[in-house]
Order: sequence, then structure tokens, then C-alpha cells
Amino acid sequence: MTTTNFADIYAGDASAAVSVPEATYDVRVADARVGKAESRTIFLDLEILNGPAQGKVAQVSLYVPDASNRGAVYHYQNKTRGFRSPEFFAALQALGDEPLLETLLETIANYLVGRTAVAELSLQKGGQYDGQNQLDSTRPLGTPLTEAVAAPAQVAAPAPVAAEPVTTPATEAAPTQEVPF
Repeated sequence: MTTTNFADIYAGDASAAVSVPEATYDVRVADARVGKAESRTIFLDLEILNGPAQGKVAQVSLYVPDASNRGAVYHYQNKTRGFRSPEFFAALQALGDEPLLETLLETIANYLVGRTAVAELSLQKGGQYDGQNQLDSTRPLGTPLTEAVAAPAQVAAPAPVAAEPVTTPATEAAPTQEVPF
């Protein structure tokens, strides 16, 4: 049997466990990894592009809510606003109306890699993630703060769908999800 000293593991790469201070940073998504589909989480490595923390990586998680969870969708949109573009929406529309959850998460993660934005990062307080970075919001690089927080454009509500009885087979291959944007 082999024994492992966890202090030695963490000492090997001290930067992996270090959070960057709370602030607003220009960032680039260096990596995006999808967690378990049921967690609906994408883990992002945000590389700091300038300032005293330049070159450091803030590791944050991005929860992708179900479209019916309006409160969570609001926060998700604030966190992704700086990364979204016509290409982002085109990639999501190509998935169809009810993509598989795994496909949706992979599409979002793949799109985010290499994208840049201005990110507002804070530190989580309390609990098992105390002191870890948290993504609060993003806006496009070069966007003044006042423009980024202006009232969002009104979006037309989707047309109502005629109610039809829905039957579900006893077994399903995988759950499908509405796109939360």
C-alpha cells in the first residue's frame, strides 16, 4: 500500500489552489470543461490578461439553468453577456428546439474557449468553497460599464404553442433541454 501526503500534492503546483483577488479583469477563457450533465455545470479557467494578476488563472464554475428557472437564467445571462455573439446564438439554434443536455453543455463550453470579456470576479464566502473565485458578470471587452449595465433590449415572447396531449415512452434515451436564452 502506498501513502500520499496531500500537502506534497498541493505544494507541487501552488498556483492551482490560489484565487485571484476580487476585482474586474480582462479575461480569456483558457479552458472549459463540462461537469456531470445532471449538475448542469461548466468549469472555466479564466486567464487574466493584464494588471498585477496578469497570467494568473481564476477557476470558476458556470451553472447552465433550465429555461424555466427564470431567476437562474437572469444570473446566467449576466455571467455570459460578455461572451455572447451572433455566432453563439447560431451554434445554439443549430441544436434545435430541445437538444440533449450533454450536447447543449458541450456546445457552450466549446464556444467559450478562447473568448475574451471583462469579468467581475468575487470570492465565495463561507461553506466548502470559501475563498474560491466566483464569476459574477461579464461584458464585452472595450464596453464602458454604463453601457454594459443599461437596460437589456426587450425580447419578444415566443408564440404560444397549442396544447396537445403529450405521451412519453416508458424509457428515454437521454433528457432534452430547452436552451436558456
